[in-house]
Amino acid sequence: MSQDDSCIPRAAEFKPSIRSGSLNIYLKKTDMKKTYPAILSIFEVVLLCFILDSFCRCEALPDEWEIFKGVMTAPLKESEDYVALPTLIGLMWDIPCFTKDRSWMDWVKMDGIFEPYSLKIVEPRRNFGMGLNVLLKCTLLLEEDYSPYVKVGVGVDYMTLHTKEQSTQWNFGSQIGLGLEIPLARGFELDLEYRFKHVSNASIRHPNSGIDSSAWLVGLRWRDPKRASRGSP
Repeated sequence: MSQDDSCIPRAAEFKPSIRSGSLNIYLKKTDMKKTYPAILSIFEVVLLCFILDSFCRCEALPDEWEIFKGVMTAPLKESEDYVALPTLIGLMWDIPCFTKDRSWMDWVKMDGIFEPYSLKIVEPRRNFGMGLNVLLKCTLLLEEDYSPYVKVGVGVDYMTLHTKEQSTQWNFGSQIGLGLEIPLARGFELDLEYRFKHVSNASIRHPNSGIDSSAWLVGLRWRDPKRASRGSP
């Protein structure tokens, strides 16, 4: 063996050493990657069942109608940020069973919402999306001219855009929103809302790292004046 050859390290010297602690950390991370989507899927199913059960207690016709427009953004891997222009149409039903015969909750109004929507995706490439959200809305009925509210719900999503994050174009979504109602003319209200949404496929296929988006929405809501007194404090 020449002197130059002796200076070349053997392949065995490149063999990585794995400590037991590092291995345990790796296994924990791996387990979390498998457990987190399962926990999220169970939460979505339970929440959906809860909301649908609430809808069964409501009247047949919606109590309110709303339409939202806005902009939605999300970071993507190895690509420009995701940017879409959503249009959402909400059909709302009062859910009086939560506050019925509870005087200490006269300042709370509960609604169930079916919300079909469409997405005009403009970045990173022009595409299309659509879906259906099922939401539960809790509104604080303050004496001021505005009322804050929170929304939570699940849904099903489809988009023609292919991303590194998702191996499927059909996905499930869980979301939470915070907003403010501002009264306008009789029966009409202006809604300003921020909504965070997580979209993934419940580990049906991989990759499934998910897409986390933020949406800023402006909406117009109409309520039949004959029903406008319902749920007021």
